[in-house]
Amino acid sequence: MEEAFLLICDSCFAFRPFTAPAPCRPEDLHGHPTLGPFVTEHEHCRPPLRMSDLTDPAVEGYREHYEEA
Repeated sequence: MEEAFLLICDSCFAFRPFTAPAPCRPEDLHGHPTLGPFVTEHEHCRPPLRMSDLTDPAVEGYREHYEEA
């Protein structure tokens, strides 16, 4: 069964929603047609990419950051 997640880069304030079977790790998504490039782009960021559920409180602030930019 697939679950909804967010793939989050706290360093760049970037995130992508996706669904995948649990458990899943960011490094498992390199071959994903849509998320693979996002994972590759952020693989050297520190802190590293992390996964969270759709209620992650940081994402609201990241949305505001993008709206201001």
